[in-house]
Parts: sequence; C-alpha cells; structure tokens
Amino acid sequence: MSDASDARVSEALGEQVAAVLDVDDAIIDGEVIVADESGRPQFYELLRVPRSACYVAFDILWADGTD
Repeated sequence: MSDASDARVSEALGEQVAAVLDVDDAIIDGEVIVADESGRPQFYELLRVPRSACYVAFDILWADGTD
C-alpha cells in the first residue's frame, strides 16, 4: 500500500484490504480519516495521535488486471 507521494504505507493494512476484496493486486482511491463523535471526518485529528483511524475507499481504480 502506498500514499499519494508513492511512499510505502503499512503492509498489514494493504493485506487486510486485499482479503476483504478477495484480490491479489489493486489500486484503490481513498483516505485515512478520524471521525468525531457525530461521525464527521476530522482531518486535523490525524495530526494528533489518532484514537480510531479508518480507511475510507472512494473508488477501485484497478483490481487484478482489470480497470
């Protein structure tokens, strides 16, 4: 799993996403968020120690060789 600057991110998170989608290789557009008490994403909470960050996928751009 890589971020927008192509730096490697947690391999464990990438493996979890692959297992849920049942794919070997994929490009997924999304972002890591921290939600406030009402469920709204709060970007600046990521700058602190996140209490419960999650990945929100917007689009599967490519999966196992298919656009």
